[in-house]
Amino acid sequence: MLRSISATTGSVNPTSENIVSALCPRNRSFALLLMVASAVQVGWAGVPQPDVLTHALPGSVRIGGRLGTKLDLCVENRLLKQDVEAVVAPYRAKTETGSSDWRCEYWGKWFTSLTLADAYRSTPESRSLRDEAVKALIATAAPDGYLGTRVPAHRLEGWDVWGCKYALLGLIGDYDRTHDPAVLTAARRQGDVLISELGPGRTDIADVGEWNGLPASSVLEPVVLLYERTGDQRYLAFAEHIVACWSEPSKRLAAGMRLVEDSLAGKHPDQMCAPKAYEMMSCFEGLCELYRVTGMRAYLGATVKLADSILREESTLVGVGTSNEVWFSGATKQTGPVMKPMETCVTVTWMKLCDQLLRLTGDPRYADEMEKNLYNGLLGSMMPDGRWWAYFGGLMGVRVPSYVQHADVGLSCCVVNGPRGLMLTPFWAFMQASDGPVVNLYAPGTARVGGVKLVVDGDYPVGNRVEIRVTPSRPRAFTLALRVPAWSERTEILVNGKAQPVTPGYTKVRRTWRSGDRVTIVLDMRARTVELNGQMALRRGPVVLALDNRLTRASDREVALQSNPELAPDPPAAKRIGAWMAFDVGPLTFCDYASAGNAFSEENVFRTWLPQTLNLATVYQTGQTWQMLTHAPNWTNPPGPRPQVEDRSNDLALAANGATATSDSEYAREPGGTAKAIDGILATPEDFSNRWHSSLEQPHPHWIEVHLAKPSKISRVILHFADPAGYPVSFEGTVRVDGKDRRVFDMTANRESRIFTGTFAPVTTDTFRLTIRASANPAYPNAAQINEIEIYPSAKSQQGGSSQP
Repeated sequence: MLRSISATTGSVNPTSENIVSALCPRNRSFALLLMVASAVQVGWAGVPQPDVLTHALPGSVRIGGRLGTKLDLCVENRLLKQDVEAVVAPYRAKTETGSSDWRCEYWGKWFTSLTLADAYRSTPESRSLRDEAVKALIATAAPDGYLGTRVPAHRLEGWDVWGCKYALLGLIGDYDRTHDPAVLTAARRQGDVLISELGPGRTDIADVGEWNGLPASSVLEPVVLLYERTGDQRYLAFAEHIVACWSEPSKRLAAGMRLVEDSLAGKHPDQMCAPKAYEMMSCFEGLCELYRVTGMRAYLGATVKLADSILREESTLVGVGTSNEVWFSGATKQTGPVMKPMETCVTVTWMKLCDQLLRLTGDPRYADEMEKNLYNGLLGSMMPDGRWWAYFGGLMGVRVPSYVQHADVGLSCCVVNGPRGLMLTPFWAFMQASDGPVVNLYAPGTARVGGVKLVVDGDYPVGNRVEIRVTPSRPRAFTLALRVPAWSERTEILVNGKAQPVTPGYTKVRRTWRSGDRVTIVLDMRARTVELNGQMALRRGPVVLALDNRLTRASDREVALQSNPELAPDPPAAKRIGAWMAFDVGPLTFCDYASAGNAFSEENVFRTWLPQTLNLATVYQTGQTWQMLTHAPNWTNPPGPRPQVEDRSNDLALAANGATATSDSEYAREPGGTAKAIDGILATPEDFSNRWHSSLEQPHPHWIEVHLAKPSKISRVILHFADPAGYPVSFEGTVRVDGKDRRVFDMTANRESRIFTGTFAPVTTDTFRLTIRASANPAYPNAAQINEIEIYPSAKSQQGGSSQP
């Protein structure tokens, strides 16, 4: 129910409480919505709160050095290489029904990363891919505007609303880049669908989907963003309705979700309505957005309290700790083996939540957290070339590439989410306060903030000395805020060689700045040992150090690690394994955590927490096996690019070119479907998710029909058979001409098990039908299967035929 809760005392406004409690339950939600709408108009909900710190503007920051290289690799090898059709096809097909179906999230996660990359460094390639992807998604909308992947009868089930959230976030991200009214219209239509399904008097959002309503409730964030961009009070009222539902009893929770109340009470995150870390923090991201537009202190207070609990209970050396994707008091359990630890999606969402709180409060501890997660947990999860990510990342053992969750899409949640955290970096690295620029990250690079150019030189965090050249557009007075990390106990700041007083958190230097002014920052990079559960770990500045079996090999020797040891830089060792940095401590060679285990192989083992005394014979026998770092039953390397039809622009059968497909039947026990036969992907025989498979009960003949976007003159059809053991042996192709069927090829004894090409005299048609009369596999006499159908206007238009699977 709607409450005016003090962020500090948790007290309740008696007027609103009494009004709401006097209503019967079925009228309560509607009354709440009316109260919220009225409150917004009269100001009862509070005054909108501007950010204390604002992001750097698009295109104003360029990160250099090794971090900049990692950003570039992620853009070039992951984001720009994404096949748009693979992530859009599930929206077009709308075949998902179960709780294991979440193809609805891939487009939005990838696309929001792409829009951040385009805002960081816009190129013709990024703009073209961005425009292609958003146009393709909007074209899949249902008649009512629904942008999702579900069968109509299964809307709101499973991860549906969660997926709608990501479609909305992607559309809003694109609108912020392009200001295209058609994109905002598509987002509004999706928002209206959500109101019609989950607004007052409709289904309670707390009763929808998985994890006691957490994933569905996280749609709060884009709903508020939609209000901010349209000014439409319905979206703000709907956002407040979502939050009000959290305090009402639900079908699954007698006391309701109670996210705001329990967080304000300081409740441990794993004892709240559901301990699913990623989804819980996503709800609080939305609460931050709602605080911005309403000024309701409870929303910010609850989020700060949650962050306090996470920092206290779940923070590890390298980031936030989870097990099996849920909170589990990871701060105290991080020294031992953990089942499925530190999901990359959790790391990213924690960084995004810290970014929200940094903007809203200006509290530098959130910048400290983002830096720690960036240089350790996040970069440690990205493979060195940037094309793939780990799903889980531990503090010892090996690094395991993420498995593929849905073969037809070829992705996992973490592979598309990791880049979201990385590509956010340029925008919080440099920020704007009311009185001047703010520097949060000392990686080399350039920025232009509020008319001031900043050039950061040095090799931080390898080196401890940072030089910043300050160039205002003209001499003028402003404040330059410099983050002093909490780990830097001895920090020196000089302006043009003159020492300045250093203030913990942010040192703010106010003066009249002129072109050529230089700021020197010397940070305390002495090694620091951390002790927990009888073990030691080593940190240097923001970077955690680790042993790697390529640098420190197992041997018959015992070593005691002294507190705060002296580190001897070892650049050759770092170069040998492609590490960022390496240091010797007696017989031990450490490297940065993100580089430890970067071979992503079963043979490359690393360790951070070290027992004292350390037995080098067993140092890597931690009990943290690779099986504990993946959902897959076997080791999975990143998938290679899936073969596709070569001439996508001329293949008239492609769904991406406007074609549709129908069939006489489908086999319900396979994840594929009719639409997979025109998606342009040439799947392997083992990929059961990317084929059309007929019913097993209905005997031959079976048919599949392709409807072209418009009547076209065609002369060639290529059929890719899905199963070499069950390929069609007797089949015919027909086209529709002037309302009548015309046969263009007929095969009665086919022996080609992979590909058939039928050429014929050009004929104008809008429909091609393949009828299969018999298939090769006697074990399944009624089955018909097709991987892909290609249709071309002439043989000349596709030199060399199609690619082979």
